[in-house]
Amino acid sequence: SAVTACGAWFGGLLVASQVNDFVSRKGGREASAAGLWLLSFLTVGAVMLATLRLLASADVRSSLGWTLFYMLLGYAIAAIGMLGVRLLGLRRSDISERGNEAASTVYFCGIVATVIAFAGANVGDGPGVQVVYQCTLLSVGTLWLLAFAHSAIAHTSYRVAVDRDRAIAFRFGCLMLACALILGRSVAGDWRGLVPMLHDFQRAAWLAPALVIVDLVLGRLALPDEHEAGMPDRIVGVAHVLVAIGYLAWLGMPS
Repeated sequence: SAVTACGAWFGGLLVASQVNDFVSRKGGREASAAGLWLLSFLTVGAVMLATLRLLASADVRSSLGWTLFYMLLGYAIAAIGMLGVRLLGLRRSDISERGNEAASTVYFCGIVATVIAFAGANVGDGPGVQVVYQCTLLSVGTLWLLAFAHSAIAHTSYRVAVDRDRAIAFRFGCLMLACALILGRSVAGDWRGLVPMLHDFQRAAWLAPALVIVDLVLGRLALPDEHEAGMPDRIVGVAHVLVAIGYLAWLGMPS
């Protein structure tokens, strides 16, 4: 966890600070990239700390050592989000050298969504860290499978990287956050065994792929020519998050 976290986060800081002056003609781009890196770092820490101190098992809440361990693990898991964004076709240099604000949105939301999905795996009592790994594999893995499917069908990464469509980036980022909330909640709760976990997951996680399908249909209807739609995309993105929050409120606290 320490090696992965340090490599990912310090690597991101180096990319943000060491840009090609020939490409980045304006000095503000690397400052913007460094600011995004700092915001991502602080947001990951806030999500993990709130989860571990309020919703994790009793032995984690009462132990500073376990809290620090899972905090470090959370920063390492965030590297999966960085890798996922890279596999979508977006580079950190899109932000630091090319000033692509749409890529900044997807980069930030991808990291935070990954950590939210991981945070749900830390909620509830369990026999050990292996339980957290199993739940993380399910929640984070499903999150990125949905993200890759959406990008492949709707050409999301192309529209973000090439068209620099900020409205599409906002809608896609909100969709990822909404799916992460649902998937994180789907693996939250006390551990009762692998089969009960899978049953609880499929019973609660169905809304995440449903949201992706709805988003693809709305995107196809609203943007037949793949032009930036602006406000309608942002409204749809906010609606995704609100639906996810309402769904979590309806499900109630995990048991």
